[in-house]
Amino acid sequence: MWADGGSLSSVFEDIEQLAHECRFRDCTHHSEPGCAVKTAIQQGSLEVVRLQSYRKLEKELRHLAARQEDRTRLEERAKWKKVSQWSRKNQKYNQ
Repeated sequence: MWADGGSLSSVFEDIEQLAHECRFRDCTHHSEPGCAVKTAIQQGSLEVVRLQSYRKLEKELRHLAARQEDRTRLEERAKWKKVSQWSRKNQKYNQ
């Protein structure tokens, strides 16, 4: 389930479908006018607890993605540091 952002869509397919009906494409479902998710909650066809779970999972997935980006950046930096050190070392021997 933690593999990618697509897992959010598969677990909360009902909320994702409602989100496509929102007036704004980048709707956060908090206070925007024309939010289909908030309307569904007001009408009783969607439970508030479900939206809270959706937001929690969304936040966790964002956090995991940020950690993965940080790790990738650090690994790339370490790789180029080793390449640079190797290059400097070989320059000394070739002179």
